[in-house]
Amino acid sequence: MATSMSPLRPRTEEQAEQAPSALPAAVAAALEDPEQVRLARAILGTASTEDIVARVEGYCRIHLGRGVLGCHELTQSVGSVFALRLDDGQDVVLKLHPLGRSRTGLPNTLEHLGAVYSVQAELAAQGLPCARVLRPPVWWEGGGAVAMERLDTAGDDPQSPAVRQAMAESLADFVHRAE
Repeated sequence: MATSMSPLRPRTEEQAEQAPSALPAAVAAALEDPEQVRLARAILGTASTEDIVARVEGYCRIHLGRGVLGCHELTQSVGSVFALRLDDGQDVVLKLHPLGRSRTGLPNTLEHLGAVYSVQAELAAQGLPCARVLRPPVWWEGGGAVAMERLDTAGDDPQSPAVRQAMAESLADFVHRAE
């Protein structure tokens, strides 16, 4: 495997000190974009800032035993991804997936998500550069939710030929180990 790409790693103390936005502000900002509103409705079943915030905060309280201090990032495509700072200072990623209404043609059940994330957990345990699963998928209003550690990916330009080569070699290693 090429070594030109720095490994993914847990957030450093310096990165952990960077203040995230308040979760309601991050959600409201994302929902200013009509496409993000459409995605929120398709993925989360709602485009209400208050409902989304309540669900994310509720998940963190119930399943992680902590409150949400802030949100570093919110992205949506086939699922919603919240990079969160918890009230104990830990940075985590919460991934929310719609269930029962596949947009990709693949099975879209809690059992399917469990299988996907059990492979990820095993690969992380083997030392491959992927996030450690903190809480396996559980039913969450609007779909399924999984929590994992937030990794440091800063510094690598995915457009760089050397980084692309390292990513391709890493993918081949992942596929080989997952078989």
